[in-house]
Amino acid sequence: MGADSRLPHFGILGTSAPRPINLQRDELQLNPEVGETDLHLPGILSWARYQDQPVVIPDLEAIEAVLQPLVRRT
Repeated sequence: MGADSRLPHFGILGTSAPRPINLQRDELQLNPEVGETDLHLPGILSWARYQDQPVVIPDLEAIEAVLQPLVRRT
């Protein structure tokens, strides 16, 4: 991720096992079912749909920015 050597890794709890996929930009669409209040939740870059399944694209930079001050305290 970033350049902070005290935060080389962090985990994200998911509801299913992650799997790498190769996709084209046109295979990913914005998820129209997401309500206005959920669109700008911290740590979420975008809500999308892939093969008719909802997916969440995390904002890894925002998550790392929140974790960095916590790592500095230890």
